[in-house]
Amino acid sequence: MADPRHVSVVIPAFNEAEAIGRVLERLLAAASWHEVLVIDDGSTDASVDIVRRCNDARMRIVSDGRQLGLAARLNQAIDAARGRVLARMDADRFRMHLAPTDPSEPMRAAVDAMSSAAAAKHVSIEADITPLPD
Repeated sequence: MADPRHVSVVIPAFNEAEAIGRVLERLLAAASWHEVLVIDDGSTDASVDIVRRCNDARMRIVSDGRQLGLAARLNQAIDAARGRVLARMDADRFRMHLAPTDPSEPMRAAVDAMSSAAAAKHVSIEADITPLPD
């Protein structure tokens, strides 16, 4: 099985203050992820403050105060992610979409990462594995 420390979990978020704290707590407890990257899309609630209060070295937040939409934020996340496998997760539920961040990486890495995360029993994963474009 691939080590979850190779997985960047990316969470696009817009006004998710009610759920994001619980999601991050459970996610960080589930495995030793390489990083958890929250990409804020101009939230006007306490979402950004809740993420910033998360005291974990694996946490990163990108927040510029602008609302650009999901597609732009996902592209931003792809550029910012540092792990070998990218896992996209919704800010308000436990569902991930995984893909290798380097198209030359074998798809086996993504499959193994899914298995590792599922074994943690804190995360339910949909099998939506798509290689990223060159």
